[in-house]
Amino acid sequence: MWEKQLDDFRKLVPERAGVPGDPARKHSYVTMVGFMLIILNGICCFLFVAAPGAWQWHVDHFPGLSLASSGIVLILLSGGVVIFFVKRAQLLRGRHSGPQIRSTWELVLKQWQITDY
Repeated sequence: MWEKQLDDFRKLVPERAGVPGDPARKHSYVTMVGFMLIILNGICCFLFVAAPGAWQWHVDHFPGLSLASSGIVLILLSGGVVIFFVKRAQLLRGRHSGPQIRSTWELVLKQWQITDY
């Protein structure tokens, strides 16, 4: 029912004033929360790598891995950013919306020749 309610909400929420057909405004909350999490992720990664004494801590606890750990942090940060933008694009396109899921299940049930749904 959550997806059905979300579809109903998408129909009721007005578009951005002056820009007809802009679905991005409907999901501005998701965008703001996503950017907030990206910024928080970036701050944590920055502190992990560049906080006062962080480099020395890496050298003391993980000799030989201090540069690798910085690379891993950057990979994780960029991976989080990519996942956010992919999921946001899927939300805007309605990839996992109620009607889309229903049509997928109808296709599956037709292939299995199940008609009582």
